[in-house]
Amino acid sequence: MPAPPKLAALFTVSAFTVAAKAGNDFLRFMKMLYRSIFLFALALLMGALTSRDARAIDTLRARLQTKLCPEYPRGGVIVELRYRVGINTALLPANVLSQVVDAATNTATFDIELPATNADTPLQLSATCVNRFGRGLLSNERSISACDGLALLDTDSDGLKDNFEDTNCNSRFDSADLASSQLVDSDLDGTADLIEVLRGTKPNWPGSSPRPFILKASAADFDGDQQANPVAWRPENGTWYIRDYQQPGNHLAIQWGLPGDSPFVYESPGYFSNVGVVRSTGQALRWYFRSPGFLTSQNTRLTEISFGTPSDILVPGAWQEAGVTSPAVASLVNNEWQIRTYLRNGSTQTKRFGDQRDVLKIADYDGDGLLDFGVYRATTQRVIYIRSSDSQQISIVSGSPTADYLIRGDFTGDGKSEIAFWEPLPASFRLVTSDSDFLTFAEVQLGIFNVHLPLSFNRIAGRDLFTVVDHNSGQRYWRVDNQPTGVIDRLQWGLPGDAQG
Repeated sequence: MPAPPKLAALFTVSAFTVAAKAGNDFLRFMKMLYRSIFLFALALLMGALTSRDARAIDTLRARLQTKLCPEYPRGGVIVELRYRVGINTALLPANVLSQVVDAATNTATFDIELPATNADTPLQLSATCVNRFGRGLLSNERSISACDGLALLDTDSDGLKDNFEDTNCNSRFDSADLASSQLVDSDLDGTADLIEVLRGTKPNWPGSSPRPFILKASAADFDGDQQANPVAWRPENGTWYIRDYQQPGNHLAIQWGLPGDSPFVYESPGYFSNVGVVRSTGQALRWYFRSPGFLTSQNTRLTEISFGTPSDILVPGAWQEAGVTSPAVASLVNNEWQIRTYLRNGSTQTKRFGDQRDVLKIADYDGDGLLDFGVYRATTQRVIYIRSSDSQQISIVSGSPTADYLIRGDFTGDGKSEIAFWEPLPASFRLVTSDSDFLTFAEVQLGIFNVHLPLSFNRIAGRDLFTVVDHNSGQRYWRVDNQPTGVIDRLQWGLPGDAQG
């Protein structure tokens, strides 16, 4: 009986090598094939990180040349290219954009698309031949990382390749890098400043980007019914559009803010959610709270607060008191993340944690109503955070170097945030659940790669739902009751270019 084509695990420093074995009825041919070596080589990285949308993972394109299996000319055989990310063992199919076969030499050239990692963690590529009898053995692996793609780019046109300037290949500027300001991603929205300038958006504001979003640290509940209200903010006129889930005709339109502002939702004692904006004024940031405003320890309310600098990252939330939003900013100082919070008595509190290898992963992991200072370290695929309840440092293996790390939410309804990511290529939410003391892994597929992005804090009936949004249409989708194979509900809210929340 004919056998599936097989690839021997022969490997050289510069390339894959693979060998194929013919069927049992071709014993002589099989022996010859075992002595043959077929090259599977990375020929050219075509480009990576050429455009960056907010929170969207960019693609890494590669051109791969391979000697095909000997059975290939007889038909019925295909070559599968698969990859895994970092320490993960799961093999994912590579997206083949095109292929060209040279029948005379029995070789093929594949142009493939892969998700770019947000650090120097490599993608491990492998190949196998498949026929109707099954799949052959995998070849040895070949590594491709974001550094390879950056080696072809000079984003700021200063004569230095991006991989030299972006030394940890995470596609953003930090204190470990030698890059000029053109490579900075000032607001950590996933879009390089240079790209935002070219697209006419503001590079130091997460609300002004190709796919803008509204800053919030919990569900935006404007009517106190324990459910989130879909909200959009229109940058050109500063108008907020707030929708009611339970009463579809009960909507609000509020003008608050100016073009160029960054929108946020805040909570204040005795009131439901309200809206605010942060504005860059010279060398300072100005926070504007729509009435009632920020409650001070003197029981007065402020509608304007000067706090932070334009280079800071905005991280407002419940840093001092549960259910009360405080202005807060983050920055890298001396290779260490630093969060400064404006307290109700007018003073400033500073917390330090993490380093230049990390990205912020802030949430309420212990369920005490206060935000926990957390980071995601892509190089080790760990979320590390300090519990606000007892100052204990916790480290959990989770995430992928290709994942969107900004997603947050309490998806189990136990009052604690999950350690959650959204993997864009399979379009899946992947999380370690808080109700299992962060021991149980869960995955829910939702969305389409390069079309949707995750949306945090879409709360219905007391818990957050897995939700994605298409910024080009304002259409949002969520899994009813968070069931992995359950009904997908949808709602259109906002226009292209609106900040979504």
